[in-house]
Amino acid sequence: MDIFKGKSHSEIVDDIVLNLGHLADCELEIANFYKLCAEKGEKDNQFWEGLVKAEHRHADVIKKMVELIKASPKDYKPGHSFNPAAIRTFRMQIEGNIHDLKTGKMGLDKLFHMANEIEESAVEISFMKIVETQNEEFNALAKQIDTDCLAHKAAIQKRAAE
Repeated sequence: MDIFKGKSHSEIVDDIVLNLGHLADCELEIANFYKLCAEKGEKDNQFWEGLVKAEHRHADVIKKMVELIKASPKDYKPGHSFNPAAIRTFRMQIEGNIHDLKTGKMGLDKLFHMANEIEESAVEISFMKIVETQNEEFNALAKQIDTDCLAHKAAIQKRAAE
């Protein structure tokens, strides 16, 4: 990948760890968005609160993934979809949604639509594709998050249709 040209493996692993940290922060921002949704959309607050808890779990899982990388950095390399710009854009999308919801620019009728877009972006990032490793524990954690994102998206779409 061009973004890693001229970098040592150690520098590349540092970039992976840094960007996984950014993704953990994104998960917490998603939790903040869902928390606001719970506060604003009273009839669906238990649904949103469940998603808040799930996003906090995702952040914890990503932190565990980072620990695994740090314990054995030689076993990890960036996957073909590793894209720091996409991660930054994803975070800006979430922060924009939070701002719009807080300031009233986003109506309650848009909550499910925006939540669906967030989960779609998370699915596109795909933890299974951003880091390559043979470490089974890491891959299981990555698969868990990817599976959860797909389930969240389906649950949000189902709830929106009700």
